[in-house]
Amino acid sequence: MSETKRLFLALNLPEDLREKIFVWAKQNLEGLPLRLVPPENLHLTLVFFGWTKRLEEILEILGEINFSAFSLEFQGVGTFPASRPRLFWIGIKENRALLDLQKKLSQQYESKGFALEKRGFSPHLTIARLKPISEIPPLIARNQEKYFGKTEVLTLDLMESRLKRCGPEYFLVQSFPCRSTCPPTCPPKHEVRRWKPQGSNEIKLRARIKNRGRFEL
Repeated sequence: MSETKRLFLALNLPEDLREKIFVWAKQNLEGLPLRLVPPENLHLTLVFFGWTKRLEEILEILGEINFSAFSLEFQGVGTFPASRPRLFWIGIKENRALLDLQKKLSQQYESKGFALEKRGFSPHLTIARLKPISEIPPLIARNQEKYFGKTEVLTLDLMESRLKRCGPEYFLVQSFPCRSTCPPTCPPKHEVRRWKPQGSNEIKLRARIKNRGRFEL
């Protein structure tokens, strides 16, 4: 029987951009009643599956998805929900390619019976979890046009979230490059590993997933 895992599809950021954003967050948010998201956990969620045993189906559908490389630009800050804010986020400039990719992914999985969140897709990068505080509105007003940087989207990553008392830990299951790059890649023999910045030698192998068909590398 397949193991139940908490899975989501994400666009992960390059290390230099994550560090730049985290430094800004520490300088501007530290001391407020909130919890900063660690730099290695910064990502843009496209599809959240939640707890599921359908890993192989998710991988199979991902193998059928074609998308071209595109750019993302991060600008502005905000909170939501509006009534009692819990998340502090960095915005993403309007991007047709991003919206089209997310829509394509959602439609593909919903057509196969996956129960996805019904709320509309609002692209953002969560950088802190907070309690309602008065200091936030002025901070937002001062940084509405703040530009954080740009990155090229070359891969779509299937991630596993493992909930810990100190917060979630994210592990890469498999990475799917855009059609202009290489075939799908994954940790050797589909091992699941702690997601680390590129160039890190501290990757910890955690568990194995059974190889299957064309996903074997």
